[in-house]
Amino acid sequence: AMVPQEEPRYWKQFLTTPIEGDGVVYTVIERTKQSMGGATFKMFLEQPGTETRFLMGAMKIKSSRTPNYHIFLDESESSWKDKKYFGKLRMNGSRQYVAYDGGLNPKKGKSRGDSRKQLAAIIFDLEQGTNCPRKITAMVPQEGQSFRPLSDNDGMLDDYMMGKLDNMHILRNKFPKFNEELGCYVLKFKGKGRVTKASAKNFMLIQEDDEDHILLQFGKQSDTRFTCDFRHPFCPLQAFALALSSFDV
Repeated sequence: AMVPQEEPRYWKQFLTTPIEGDGVVYTVIERTKQSMGGATFKMFLEQPGTETRFLMGAMKIKSSRTPNYHIFLDESESSWKDKKYFGKLRMNGSRQYVAYDGGLNPKKGKSRGDSRKQLAAIIFDLEQGTNCPRKITAMVPQEGQSFRPLSDNDGMLDDYMMGKLDNMHILRNKFPKFNEELGCYVLKFKGKGRVTKASAKNFMLIQEDDEDHILLQFGKQSDTRFTCDFRHPFCPLQAFALALSSFDV
């Protein structure tokens, strides 16, 4: 995948533009747990042949009634509380999450053009009382499409529930297979050493009709380190938000 020049404006564009062609972006996410259920996360670009560099950070908001993450472009955590966030991930219902850019809440904006854009949505379906792995449905806007809902009942999740799918890419997780010898579900991840620890948080996103073409892969390397590798149709900000949602479920 193409990596941009050093100027900040190129990086902002890179973070919000879907990856072109069939290139893969390799990243690592470092998690630091804090007291009272808080946590911070930092995403680093880990592209072969280039220096590791910081992309984005996120903070889980402790005071929020539902899981809520703010995403920042500064690596220094001390500045996050004073800065306007670059993106946001918010739980929108039972195991449903929506990712936004840094635009205004529609209740505070003067017009639809001022209001925040929905960048992605994800639904986790867990079968209660069973050991079955969770089912994941993710959606991102198609190129040229924009979701700027004026209310909580006017966005990507609502369109999906009503079967209005023309403006979205719909992706599902590759479902693990049960291994009789090991007595557990197993999923084979791409890339040597990219995913080294078993975890219920690990997942791969695919299109329904192509199980072998992995579009996003998220997996555990240690208690503090996770990888998130992705390609078109995702941009880095969408991929980071989708990865953050997996830490909660």
